[in-house]
Amino acid sequence: MPRTAIRPARSPLRDVIRSTSDYEAWAASRIPLVPEDLEHKHAVMRIDPFAFFRGTFYRWAELWPRVCPDLEAGPHLLCVGDLHVENFGVWRDAEGRLVWGVNDFDEACEAAFTGDLVRLLASVMLARDTAKVKLKDEAVAEILADGWLRAMTQDAQPFVLNGRHRWLHRMALRKLKDPRPFWKKLNRMNPPAPEEAEAGGPRATAALPEGAAEGARLVHRVAGMGSLGHARVVALSLWLGGEVAREAKALTPSAWLWARGQPAKDAPLRYTEMLAQAIRCPDPTLKCEDGWLTRRLAPDGSRVELCDLPSKRDDEKMFSAMGREVGNMHRRADKSEAAAAFLRGLPPKRLLSAAQDMLTAVEADFQRFKAG
Repeated sequence: MPRTAIRPARSPLRDVIRSTSDYEAWAASRIPLVPEDLEHKHAVMRIDPFAFFRGTFYRWAELWPRVCPDLEAGPHLLCVGDLHVENFGVWRDAEGRLVWGVNDFDEACEAAFTGDLVRLLASVMLARDTAKVKLKDEAVAEILADGWLRAMTQDAQPFVLNGRHRWLHRMALRKLKDPRPFWKKLNRMNPPAPEEAEAGGPRATAALPEGAAEGARLVHRVAGMGSLGHARVVALSLWLGGEVAREAKALTPSAWLWARGQPAKDAPLRYTEMLAQAIRCPDPTLKCEDGWLTRRLAPDGSRVELCDLPSKRDDEKMFSAMGREVGNMHRRADKSEAAAAFLRGLPPKRLLSAAQDMLTAVEADFQRFKAG
């Protein structure tokens, strides 16, 4: 399908390099950033368009209302924001059951719900070669939308992998590898800078199981893309015969609010609200307090990627599950019906053309950032 032209904005769009600088200054007005990690993030962003895409949600938020004003005008819900195919993973609930779903809500904000679906679709289109996706983009768009509508209008359930969703359970079990490399990698990490240890260390240590804080040591973790540059402090300890770890990560408000011109110091965090709204089995160790996220790190709590599918015949099941899980995040008694009606009323293939238009802008920004 030919890509539709990007509509001109009413005011000039700043250069992506200027946007990056402005956004990072905005974030730094709320939390201390780690300069070395930001340099590393910028280097990784120059590697390929998907890495750039993952690291620049702020730019997506700036482009979205210009490129897709008709979708921006639709119903607004509390959304994930920085949604892509690598933002799904597994964790253990309070019963010790393995659960699959969206695992990152750093950019949660009230926004056009279609933005989550379009961004997820765009990420599939960017990652299709490395993930070896066989389905055509049009089919992926339809499956995601159908899954989302199913969760929004029918019975919505979390993805608990205790005998159900056997194909997904098999996929998750493939990620439960030998724990020794996991702990070896954590133990090799460098200590945090003094100011980082002072700010995040007590939070990470306090999140450890009772009795594990004594003798704990702190390391600085470099991970992710969107939040790369934020302080990440991990408390490691030997407890009851084995190793345990808790991470504390500094959070900024959603980049949606930066794109809308709201000062960072006045902008709210919506992480806890997103967790409370979502239809999910929560990770009991995951907490957001005073601008810091704390959680358990363990070999059985990891990202699950498309390339982990046992069989490429499971592509359709996976994209349907992703669509349903996005619906699990969006579902609200007072707005679900209107949102579903809006999606059904869109022109055929509108989500696909929106993803194509956004990727055209992303690819142009990537080339400029890489050259700059």
